[in-house]
Amino acid sequence: MPIIVFMFLQCFYDDGIRINHKKIGMYLLPGVLTGTLIELSVFTDVIPFQPVLENLAELFYLIVPVVVFCNRKRRIRYYIKKLILTAILSIFFWITFNAFAIEICMILVRMKFITTEKHDIYCYFLILCSMIFIALWLYIAFIRKQLTILMRKRDTFLFSMYFIVVTLIFAANSLNKEYGWDESWIIFVSVKLLMLSFMLLMPVIIIKSRQSTYYNALSIRNEQFLEAELSASQAYRQSQEDTRAFRHDMNNNLMMLSAMMQKNQYQEAQAYMNSLSETLSSFSPKIITGDSMLDTLFASKLPVMEEKSIQFDISGVIDSNLNWKPIDICAVFANLMDNAIEACEKVAAQNRYIKIRIRKTNLQYIITFHNSVAQLVDCSKLNENSQYTSKSDRSCHGFGMKNIRHTLEKYGALMQIDCTDTEFTTQMIIMK
Repeated sequence: MPIIVFMFLQCFYDDGIRINHKKIGMYLLPGVLTGTLIELSVFTDVIPFQPVLENLAELFYLIVPVVVFCNRKRRIRYYIKKLILTAILSIFFWITFNAFAIEICMILVRMKFITTEKHDIYCYFLILCSMIFIALWLYIAFIRKQLTILMRKRDTFLFSMYFIVVTLIFAANSLNKEYGWDESWIIFVSVKLLMLSFMLLMPVIIIKSRQSTYYNALSIRNEQFLEAELSASQAYRQSQEDTRAFRHDMNNNLMMLSAMMQKNQYQEAQAYMNSLSETLSSFSPKIITGDSMLDTLFASKLPVMEEKSIQFDISGVIDSNLNWKPIDICAVFANLMDNAIEACEKVAAQNRYIKIRIRKTNLQYIITFHNSVAQLVDCSKLNENSQYTSKSDRSCHGFGMKNIRHTLEKYGALMQIDCTDTEFTTQMIIMK
C-alpha cells in the first residue's frame, strides 16, 4: 500500500519524490516482508510484548518508503510530514479498495453468483487486482513519462471529500453483515452500482480536470516558444532584407564619399561615414550570449522592457550552445524573464532593472539573474519546491518556479534563490 501512496504523491503532490526500478527493489524486500508479518500476525502468542512489536513493525512498514523514495538533503520535518501523510493516505486508500471490493461482492452475493461464505476470498482477490491495476496505471501514465501534474488546493479538497464519503460507505457496508436488504435485488443492485460509479468516476473526473488545466498551461508555454521562434525568423528575414538594401546602395554611397573627398569636403565626408557606421551597427544583433535561442528569447523581451522602463544589462557569453531542447530553454529563461519583468513592474520606474551575468569555468556555466523587487520574497518556500506565488489566484499560479527547477534537474543543473528588500537573485549552475 505505501508504494501506491508514494506513486500517487509523486504524480500529483510532490515532484521532489522520485520512484524508479532500483528504489522499488530497495523498498520491496523490507517493505513487503514487514507487511506480510503484520498481516499474518506472526507475533501473536509467540513473542512477549506482541502489541508493542507489532506497532513497531507497522511504523517500520511506513518509514521504509519515506526513506527510500524521498530525495536526500531534506529537513527532518519534511520526512516527518511525509511519514504522517503516508500513514493517513495508506488508511484511506485501504478503506477505498475495501469499499470497492465489498460493493462488488455484495452485488455478486445478492445475485447469487457467489456464496456468503466465500465473499472474503473474493474481496481479497479484488483488492489485490485493484492495487495492481492502480500501480500499473500510475507507472505507465505518469511515472514512466516523468510526468508530474501537481494538484491544486481545490483538487486536494475534492479528494478529501471523496475519501470521507467512501469511508462512510465502507462503514455502512461493515454494519450490514447480511450483504442484503429486504427490497428487491433490482433496487439493491442499482444502489450499489450507483455507489460503484461514484467510487470509480469521481477520482477520474478530478484528475482529468487537473490534466486539462495542466495541458492548457503547457500549450501556453509552447505558444511562447513558437512566438520566440517566429520573432527570430522575422528578425532574421528583416536583417537580410536590410543588408541587401544596404549592399545595393553601397556603390552610390562610395561614389558620394569619393565626390566629397575630391571637393575637399572632409567634415561632410566624416559625418556621412559616421551615418554609414550607425547603419552598419544596426545590422548587428543586440544580444550575443553564444546560444542563438537565448539571443532570440532575450531580444524578444526587449520591447516589453523598454515599454515598462526596465533597464536591461547582460554580460558574459557561452562558449557554445547549451545543447538543450529549445522548448526547455524557453521553459527556464522565458519564465525567469517574465517573473523578473513582473517583479519590476511593482517597483518605482527609476529603480527598475534586470541584470544577467554569465560566467564560465572548465566544467560549468554560472548564470545569475538580478532584478529589482518591491519587497522581500520568502525564498525558503521557493527553494523547497513549494507552489509559492504572490498572486491571489493560487490555483492557477505558482508553477513557474517548479517548471524551471524540474527542467534544470533534467539537465543536471542546480538553482539557488536569494532575496533582499530591493533585489531578487536567481543563480543557476549548468554543466557543460
